[in-house]
Amino acid sequence: MLASNDNAARVIVFEDIDLAVRIGAYASERLKAQRVRISAEVLVLPDAALTSDRLAEVVDYDALHRRILALAEAPHVDLQETLAEAVARICLAPPQVAAVEVYVRKLDVYPDCASVGIRILRTRKR
Repeated sequence: MLASNDNAARVIVFEDIDLAVRIGAYASERLKAQRVRISAEVLVLPDAALTSDRLAEVVDYDALHRRILALAEAPHVDLQETLAEAVARICLAPPQVAAVEVYVRKLDVYPDCASVGIRILRTRKR
C-alpha cells in the first residue's frame, strides 16, 4: 500500500479491472485473448490541498481508467511484467502522480490457483 506524510496526498485505487488481453509467451497463449485482472494504487501529491469541488483540481481517474481499458486492444505482449509496465506508464502520466503500485494477474493459468501475477512499484523520476 502506498503511503505519504504529505497532508495533501491522495491515493486513487483501481481494484480488480477485468480485461481480456493478448498476452503470453507460449504458442498456445497466442491463440486467443486471456483474462487478466489489474489493480493499481496511484499516489497523487498535488501542489496544494484541495480548495474546491472541481475536477480540474484532481487527477481524472476516469481518463486513466479509459487508457487502461484500451490495453485490451493493444498488440500482443509476452509477459505480465510488460503489461504491468504499460499500466504504470499510464498512471504516471499526470504530473501530480508521484508513484504507482500495479498488480496484474492472469486468471486461468492453473486449475488449482485462482491467479498468478506480478506486482510492481514505480516512482516518478524527479
